[in-house]
Amino acid sequence: MNILCLENNGLFKLDTINILCSNDINIYVLTREKSSSRLKGVKDYIVSDYFDIDKLLSDIIAYSTNNNVTFKYVFTFTEFLIEIAGMLNMFFGNDMYGYISAKIARNKFLTKHTLKNNSNLKKVIPFFKLLINKKDVLDLDYSDKEYIFKPANCTASYGIYKVNNQEEGIYKYNEFNKNVDKNISMGLGKKSNEVYMLAEEYIKGYEISVESITVDGITETFIIHDKIDEVEPPMFLEQCCSTYSSRITEKMKNKVIEINSEILKAIKLKNGITHVEYRIMQDSIYLIEINLRPGGGLIVESVYHSTGVNMISEYIQRILKKSKTIKKDDNMIAINGSIYAQRGVIKKINGIEDARNCIDSIKIIQNTCKIGEKVITPEASGNIEFLITGNDYEKLLSDVKKIKKKITIEVEKCCE
Repeated sequence: MNILCLENNGLFKLDTINILCSNDINIYVLTREKSSSRLKGVKDYIVSDYFDIDKLLSDIIAYSTNNNVTFKYVFTFTEFLIEIAGMLNMFFGNDMYGYISAKIARNKFLTKHTLKNNSNLKKVIPFFKLLINKKDVLDLDYSDKEYIFKPANCTASYGIYKVNNQEEGIYKYNEFNKNVDKNISMGLGKKSNEVYMLAEEYIKGYEISVESITVDGITETFIIHDKIDEVEPPMFLEQCCSTYSSRITEKMKNKVIEINSEILKAIKLKNGITHVEYRIMQDSIYLIEINLRPGGGLIVESVYHSTGVNMISEYIQRILKKSKTIKKDDNMIAINGSIYAQRGVIKKINGIEDARNCIDSIKIIQNTCKIGEKVITPEASGNIEFLITGNDYEKLLSDVKKIKKKITIEVEKCCE
């Protein structure tokens, strides 16, 4: 069986490639860069421009013809390639990634609009409005609401602002449009004139993410991560996520899982890995965004160390009808966290080996910082990620504090 993956992302997680190869799955990777790193176990790489769909189709078909290789499924675990994977799968005659589902999920305005028109789900959607021009910003009611301004067609923490009044709204709207090219380089993947902002009512409370796999329209949730540090402005960066939560009751957990499945059905998702984010305020659940991909950072590893399931290899194998892993009943607690470099030039990274040697709960420390790297916005730069596991939640929280105390990133302030 031959599969095509758009970029390497996800394949290097855990033992994904070895699992797939051992099940007689041949992996081909389509990449945009000739110089991109090659993974051992990948059968071959195809170089093409995936933003030019005509060239992309021509290159894939030419490669298939010249090498006598047939691709039945196209996978991707990269945010801005989900829609392209959907189009390619439609072309190859399957609906593994539904293009419509991908388009709705990627565009936050379409997400909210679609679900607001669903009588069972409109309660999970707070007030929202598309900001096409300054008049739309001025027309918002600031008397009893705070807002989040964000790009309508991008996920993650890029270009997100909290707005408390009209003056602040205009300032942030102008700032976003002034920096739109920088925001695009951080992952919007759109031309400047295609980027709209979305205003959403700001919901207080705490944030969670739901990690699921959907195959043939049936969704299985593996873990709910509680973002145990406050995810707040100005950057809305996730600090720590835990697979155990003292504040998510069994009743709330079941309610979240049910709503999550309903939402994915409402966007007509037939197949996909999903990382869906919510805010919980008292007993109410509010949708933040749907991501048709695995969670970033060490979320995949966190799910694995807590449940024994590698979501990426599991998803591919379920699509190919190869296997189905049974989750562990006695879940291990996993906490994954990030240490971000602040604005400036990275001069020194301290304490990684000391932390590894002194803290026995550490499973992974992953450093993507580079000495000399200029950090303009923390969410778009390298960071240090860690994963710890154990059965004692309070001890793990104590270990998080120790790790953050030991590992530091020294930066030298500089002019932009």
